[in-house]
Amino acid sequence: AYPGALWLALADGQQIHLLVDDGATHRRQHVALQVANLAATLVRLRSLDAELVEGAPLWGAERWYTRDPAGNRLEVFAEPPPRR
Repeated sequence: AYPGALWLALADGQQIHLLVDDGATHRRQHVALQVANLAATLVRLRSLDAELVEGAPLWGAERWYTRDPAGNRLEVFAEPPPRR
């Protein structure tokens, strides 16, 4: 129901949201990835010389930001938001 937006539902009830706009970028625009082992993911990203920036905790959970090789902002976290 939203132009330029696509919601993908995963089997376990989680979702991936994809948003496309007119080419303008927003400083907060990013993809968020839940990972099974955040500590190991951060070690691996550091080994690739990825710049990591710690984000403010959400729902009490640690989260980090980096950029992919194309410059897109990525968020990684281990704990999903609480279910409602």
